[in-house]
Amino acid sequence: WIFTCPTRNVIRIVARGGSNVWLYLFDHVWSFKHLWGGTTYCEGHVCHAEDLPFVFQTPQLKNLTMTADEQVMADTIAYHYGNFAHTGDPNKHSQYTSNITPAIQHWPKYSEANNFTCLNITTPQNVLLEKYREEKCDFWDKLNVYP
Repeated sequence: WIFTCPTRNVIRIVARGGSNVWLYLFDHVWSFKHLWGGTTYCEGHVCHAEDLPFVFQTPQLKNLTMTADEQVMADTIAYHYGNFAHTGDPNKHSQYTSNITPAIQHWPKYSEANNFTCLNITTPQNVLLEKYREEKCDFWDKLNVYP
């Protein structure tokens, strides 16, 4: 909950202020089992920043090969992030981004009108989640534990 609920709290404040925001959840466990070295805590789990090798498509720099599903996932991330960088909207195609069409083309804005939908970036394909962890985060919100 250390990342999920505080992120949800901040992004809802930003959305209520009129800004366009999108939220994603990355929950894919790496296929690169030995990458954590002697640290076993993250093996078989998703740890903070584990999406970065897929965002930047860098596993080959360590002579690692993504699975076919991981490559599709990485291409989808590149599509959405590239669109966002060039247009301010992860759904609006840019002439500078790949022509790869992800399995889920529309990533809804994170808003009450869209049932607080986030994009779950995972394999074998991404899915949309509405009101992710709502009950747990509502509990923490009511306690007003955020600065």
